[in-house]
Amino acid sequence: MDSSTRPLIQVSTDFTEISNFAIEHAVILARFFRARLLILHVMDKYSRKLCKSENKSIDHIEEKLVLLTETIKKTNGIEVDFLLKDGNIIDEIAASAEKNDAILHVMGTHGMSGVQHITGSFTLKVVKYSPVPVLVIQKEPGETKYEKVVFPLELHPSSKQKIKFAKLLNKNVGSNFEFLVDYQNEKTACIRIKADLRQLSTIMDNHGIPHNETFAKSKGAFHKQIQDFAAEKKADAIIVTSDPDKFSWNPFNCEVRILYNKAKIPVIFINAQHLGRIVGGR
Repeated sequence: MDSSTRPLIQVSTDFTEISNFAIEHAVILARFFRARLLILHVMDKYSRKLCKSENKSIDHIEEKLVLLTETIKKTNGIEVDFLLKDGNIIDEIAASAEKNDAILHVMGTHGMSGVQHITGSFTLKVVKYSPVPVLVIQKEPGETKYEKVVFPLELHPSSKQKIKFAKLLNKNVGSNFEFLVDYQNEKTACIRIKADLRQLSTIMDNHGIPHNETFAKSKGAFHKQIQDFAAEKKADAIIVTSDPDKFSWNPFNCEVRILYNKAKIPVIFINAQHLGRIVGGR
């Protein structure tokens, strides 16, 4: 395969430990997808503070990126490049992913603390504006191989559209899926969500994708059940759909709870407005 036709996975770094972990996750997926890797660093006040603390010029950041990419090439044998931008981090992540036609953006998060409880999670803002799926991690990959993925199913029309990315994961990674179906106490809603499940199961069967089905309990918030279910199944990831038009920065919303799950299971966020961009979903 010509390198120019290989898919591209983008990962952002600020040279912290958690962003190094994100790069490790990105490398794992790049191997599976036979993809190129693009490491993005956006110059901000923290980058300049780092240079100042080390008594270095701004060129020092580029030198760090060159060393990082060369190390990854030597140790992993994959094609890697870097991009150094100056601007707003959230905007630049989205713009770079769009311009380079990335199939996925990978990033690390330290969790939500301090003023983020008032202004909203920085990570969720990246997810909101990203035109491509975003994988958010909270720890090193360890034994994570993205083989077992929890697929929550809700009544929202975009929820079942995650099947497009699920098919992509199965094709390249060999992922199998654990459906967790939201409980519906109203008869019509129950019929609708069971119909959605049958549709998804049929698609999975037709593509030979291993999957199991579990219905959520009648009691307990669905987002909490998702977290507990994923931990119980020792899932490698949870795949969810977010709708930017309905995003709330309320720290008690479901996206926040799932993203910062206690088991620190990676979460793949798919922007409901950009489902058509997913490879295999066009």
